[in-house]
Amino acid sequence: MTDATTIAVIAIFVFLLAGIIKGTVGIGMPTVSVGVLSQIIPPHTAIALVVFPLLASNLWQVIRTGAGLATLRRYGLLVGCLFVSLWATTFLTARVPADLLLGIIGVAMLIFSVTSLLGTQIMIADRHDRPAQAITGLAAGVLGGLTSIWALPLVTYLMGRKADSDEFVRAVGLFL
Repeated sequence: MTDATTIAVIAIFVFLLAGIIKGTVGIGMPTVSVGVLSQIIPPHTAIALVVFPLLASNLWQVIRTGAGLATLRRYGLLVGCLFVSLWATTFLTARVPADLLLGIIGVAMLIFSVTSLLGTQIMIADRHDRPAQAITGLAAGVLGGLTSIWALPLVTYLMGRKADSDEFVRAVGLFL
């Protein structure tokens, strides 16, 4: 096999694994895909490869879970901040050195992993929900624009709001 063929075969298996994780948990496809693929191809390429499978799987998740206008109204500020910061940051990605992208991915995953392992969980009271949505949307957009991994702040927010499993899947489908 040629190098390109080998990379394509590996990418297929990576996306299969990431799809199984997303199908099981509802999240994780870009985290797994970019994390693993960045070990064999440049991070910029890995991020670009994730875009279409991510859009397709998230569209299917939104359709399947029925995340509609009620979910959009509930999380509209978060979605708006996410969209604006994602759009603005995406233009910068090509100019960011590959080592910095890998570092950003690593730090984001490390923070999420450590806080999850330690059982550290923030609690977001109703009176703090709007500022938390804005901060979460901005953080997720910047992280997503640079790395295609924007679920970590979103999951933290939903856990802090004590979203039940159905609400979690609907919201994540809408956000992503």
